[in-house]
Amino acid sequence: MLNGCSVVSATQQPDKKNLNLFVAGTPRDKLISEFGTPAALSLDKKERVEIFSFADGYSLTNKAGRAIFHGIADIGTIGFWEFAGTPLEGHFDGTNMLYQVTYDALDRVENVSKLKVN
Repeated sequence: MLNGCSVVSATQQPDKKNLNLFVAGTPRDKLISEFGTPAALSLDKKERVEIFSFADGYSLTNKAGRAIFHGIADIGTIGFWEFAGTPLEGHFDGTNMLYQVTYDALDRVENVSKLKVN
């Protein structure tokens, strides 16, 4: 118990994404390198439209701080913290995000719409 599942879970949370890339003029390859392969692609009226679906997570500082906290709590409670810490980390696993992106003829962002996620 002392090596802590909550400690490991905190360090393996999704990374914080650079949402500032969702602006007009950003090259398509930069979006793909940051957010991964688009979840959907449509060629509408000779335009490329893609949907990006990803989990926006936490900064390295945030993840490290949480892992340290869990480690200290594990030691202080002789491992009993895991009964609360592990489910907490399972709950705080980033924010699901969905963006629709339209590109110009040079594959640069032309228009961005943040879609609602339920």
